[in-house]
Amino acid sequence: MQTHALEVGDLLLIKGNSMFSKVVRFATNSQYTHVCVYVGYGMVLDVDGFRTASLRPIPSSGGFELYRLKRELKHFEQDSILVEAMSLIDETKGYDWFEAIKLFLGRLGLQIRRAGRARRHLCTELCLELYRRIGFDIVIESLEPERLAHHDTFRRIFPHVFEEMV
Repeated sequence: MQTHALEVGDLLLIKGNSMFSKVVRFATNSQYTHVCVYVGYGMVLDVDGFRTASLRPIPSSGGFELYRLKRELKHFEQDSILVEAMSLIDETKGYDWFEAIKLFLGRLGLQIRRAGRARRHLCTELCLELYRRIGFDIVIESLEPERLAHHDTFRRIFPHVFEEMV
């Protein structure tokens, strides 16, 4: 897939196939195992269990589906995405392992009520915070990536999964 098909602010919902992805798929009962936001210049804002928040190249392996905000972003909102992404990178202390374990245990029927740790994020939380900072207050009932795909703020752009990108 060429980057010209992407627009700043697009969501990439990933269907990973790693061992970690299989655990996420079980914990979230979702076809999607990860989500990140396209910020332009071939880069996405991303956080995962092994790295802190950062800008990374668009994932080149595994499949993903593309979702876009239904309302077109204004120019100042597009410009704000990269600025706010950089701020989030500076502020985020890493992956919220506690929240991830809480999701997994919840799937097993065990409930933990304590909130996640401040300034640590799951991939879904990082995306929601980025959108909130540019004026989209998106509320989902739980933190599975699939919840974003089903939210009425977004529409699916490509009906199929890209297996490889060039």
